[in-house]
Amino acid sequence: MKNRERLVALIEEVLEIEDENVNLQSNIKELEAWDSVNALRILTNVEADFNVRLNMKDFLAAKTVEEIFRLIEVQHV
Repeated sequence: MKNRERLVALIEEVLEIEDENVNLQSNIKELEAWDSVNALRILTNVEADFNVRLNMKDFLAAKTVEEIFRLIEVQHV
């Protein structure tokens, strides 16, 4: 599974989204079940699954799944 697909799957799992089509252009704050607690759950899962440490301010400023993915990529350079 590619890293982009892993991120989408992780977000769907944490938010318990089955029917909604989450993709890289999805506005994360408009996803059902998105709230501050789930945002932190996603952050901690991303850090564990991708072996990165993300700046919380940058993570919370991200508007789309793609923007979160770019934060992960920067850590892997």
